[in-house]
Amino acid sequence: MADHNKTYGFTINIFDDPSSVASLWPETQSFLKSHPDYLAADNSLMWLTDRTLRPDHTDAANGYSTCHFWSNFEIGDLDFWRSTKYQQYFEHLDQSGGFFYERWGDAPVHSVALGLFEDNSRIHWYFTPFVSPLRVTPVY
Repeated sequence: MADHNKTYGFTINIFDDPSSVASLWPETQSFLKSHPDYLAADNSLMWLTDRTLRPDHTDAANGYSTCHFWSNFEIGDLDFWRSTKYQQYFEHLDQSGGFFYERWGDAPVHSVALGLFEDNSRIHWYFTPFVSPLRVTPVY
C-alpha cells in the first residue's frame, strides 16, 4: 500500500441497518460545519449520500446511504486514524452519545471519515471475485 500511496484497503462494502446510524450523518454534518477545510478535494461524498439503490435507507439514516466498508477485511495506515482530523471527528461523535445509544460501529464511522477526509485515489478496493450472499454497494 505504501508503494502505491494508499491509506486504506477493503474487500467488501455493504449497507448498514439505518436504525443503527440514524444520527451519524447529522452529527457528521455538524462537525463539518466547524471544519469545512477537512474535506478532501477528491472525496467520496457521492458514495456516502447515494440514494439510487436504497433510498429508504438514505432517508432513514437522514441523508447517509449507509454504505460502508466492511471492517472484517480491512487494512489501513495508522497515520490516518491518528490524524488530527480523525481524532477530532471521533471525539465529536463520542461526545454525541451515538456509540452508546445507537450502536454506531467502527465500520460506518471509518467509512464516513475516509469518504470525507481522504482522496478517493488513496482508498483501494481489493476486488476478488467470489460467491457471497452480500450485496455490494456502488463504488464511485
